[in-house]
Amino acid sequence: MKNITTIDAIKKYNWPYYKTKVCELTLTYRCNAKCLFCYTPEENTSLHTKNEIDIKMAGRYILDSYKSGSRIIQIIGGEPTVYPELAEIIKIASRIGYPVIQIVTNGQMLKDFNYIRMLKDAGLNTITFSIHSDNNKIHDKIVGINGAFNNIMMAIYNAIKLDIYITVGTAINALNYKRIPHIAKFIYENFGIETFHFIALHFIGKAGKKSKELKVSYDETLPYLKEALNYLSTKKILPISPILSNYQPCILPGFEHLITDWKIPFNDDDLYLPETIYKEKMYTMITNTLRMKGNNCKKCLYYKICAGFEKKYFETYGDEEFKPLKSISKPFKIGVFYER
Repeated sequence: MKNITTIDAIKKYNWPYYKTKVCELTLTYRCNAKCLFCYTPEENTSLHTKNEIDIKMAGRYILDSYKSGSRIIQIIGGEPTVYPELAEIIKIASRIGYPVIQIVTNGQMLKDFNYIRMLKDAGLNTITFSIHSDNNKIHDKIVGINGAFNNIMMAIYNAIKLDIYITVGTAINALNYKRIPHIAKFIYENFGIETFHFIALHFIGKAGKKSKELKVSYDETLPYLKEALNYLSTKKILPISPILSNYQPCILPGFEHLITDWKIPFNDDDLYLPETIYKEKMYTMITNTLRMKGNNCKKCLYYKICAGFEKKYFETYGDEEFKPLKSISKPFKIGVFYER
């Protein structure tokens, strides 16, 4: 069984071909997994925590963001599928007119075909599944659930049956970075999935507490990352969004078009959290609170537009990996629709 292609998904769901504003809605911090790399403090992810957005407020946020230009809604958490009124939230987004309605999930509840079909009927048309290895034991260890890998495989099959477009997100860390090429090959050859998100580790939340176990430098991961990208290039995939997150052009020259969130945003997205709102300043907030630039950055041609690298990364590895660029490299050949 193969996932619906990017082109067919765009035609089927009438998605825009160009970059469009995103409404990112964090319904809840509650989660049914115990991921080692989680960016949220552990006390906020308990299933007994009630710090979440109620459905009426969520509806107002979704409408407000749409009116200000958002056409993609990403419903996240925590784990959005533990939110009891998720289907109603999706229906609201669908009625308002969002062409792209997505959840980001660990997939554990979507092994239930009737549940995922209910979400599809409500208007869900794309899912980002968090898959952190092609090896079941490594994946289960990273997410903290025995049987998690088998469950998410079942969830992917269910999504394929329903023609829901699938993307895969992988949090790169010391436990899985050597598997990056194997993950890309496993996902593409078994499911035909074209959009990947390889995310360099953020040393915040639970991940910050476990940094000794999870930390790995850019230099260590880059050979494996490039091997995966070379493989995907040979398959002529057409991802719907940039593949790399929390990377910088100076460590991957020529891959600028495949990196999301490296630029200081000029037209920012909306982020709605249970406790606060970042209206048209989601990435600005991330840049201002998490990132920095070193002295060498001033010599780089991207200095005025680059958001820099993470402060916590600098505390661990310093800034010697970040070499100023003097010229623009020839772009690596993988096409993308959206530049974010």
